[in-house]
Amino acid sequence: MKTREEIDEILSTIQATSSRTLQFDEEAIYAEYQRDKDDQSLSIKIMTILGGILACISFVGFILIAGLYDSEMGMLLFGGICLVASLLVSKSSDKIILDTIGISAFIIGFVLIGIGLSGMDVDKNLIILSILLTSLATFSLSRNYILTFLSTLVINGSILFFCILNDEVVLVQAYLSLLAAGIAFIFLNEAKCLAASPAISKRYEPVRIASLFSIICVSLFLSINGLEEIAQKYIIASSVFIIIVILYVMSIVLKKLSINDQSGKLTIYGLTILLLLPTLLYPAISGAFLMILLSFMVSYRTGFFLGIISFIYFIGQYYYDLNFTLLTKSILLFCSGILFLLLYYFTSKKSSKNG
Repeated sequence: MKTREEIDEILSTIQATSSRTLQFDEEAIYAEYQRDKDDQSLSIKIMTILGGILACISFVGFILIAGLYDSEMGMLLFGGICLVASLLVSKSSDKIILDTIGISAFIIGFVLIGIGLSGMDVDKNLIILSILLTSLATFSLSRNYILTFLSTLVINGSILFFCILNDEVVLVQAYLSLLAAGIAFIFLNEAKCLAASPAISKRYEPVRIASLFSIICVSLFLSINGLEEIAQKYIIASSVFIIIVILYVMSIVLKKLSINDQSGKLTIYGLTILLLLPTLLYPAISGAFLMILLSFMVSYRTGFFLGIISFIYFIGQYYYDLNFTLLTKSILLFCSGILFLLLYYFTSKKSSKNG
């Protein structure tokens, strides 16, 4: 949860970007932010999503057991009805039980549409395109936190599956770079997004967390079974792009920490490049480090936790990859230790500054 200092910083940024003098009721803003956070914590949202998934599995299982999947058109129509119902429920109330019903209907709707189109022998690319367009429509029509989160995941998942089904693993690598640039843009423009129209500010938080999950999923796919099929030049190009994004974010972090000494900044940039060089053939590690850096910069604890877990997992995955020599792996582990020391340095610096 954001502190008063962080909210004040966002308000200052909004004031600086405005052409006229603005007055804020800071106490009301802080109280409203706290009320929104207290309404449904992250754990409740996760449990709500899990409840919706379990309900979807039970319902689809019932349909399969009862043999009600023979009518493809019926599946499509019922799937569309479920999606419309989920949107109506999400707009009518914000109660947890209704949220669960809406999420269940949302997931069931997409599953039934997928089953219906598959039964009609529709081309797989057209199925993915249909699901992508449907998720874009639900995203634009809903302001509910969880439905926006799920719609964003479905959008990113559709793009990933399109690349996989067409054996375009190189496109997955490019998509990873695009996601890295996307989450950097989202994090760096937090104040502008929150100060924008309600349609944007309401969607900001679910889009941000869904984007983090998306980059983790793409990295997982590449780390498990994608890198062997890609020429090294494409892997290196993706890693270099992510490292450039990291350096740009690093420059903003150094500015926030009031580190203005040019030689000190160049030393930090140089060390960052040297420490990330061993990850050139494994861009998932650089992506996880970018998540950590961005989350640290805006004090986003959920993203910071996800970044740390991902970073540790991808290092372990890298270490057990038989395509790399033991020397390379040892260098990476050494560099990862240095990275954590640098992270500790930045954390201490920020804490002392806030203190």
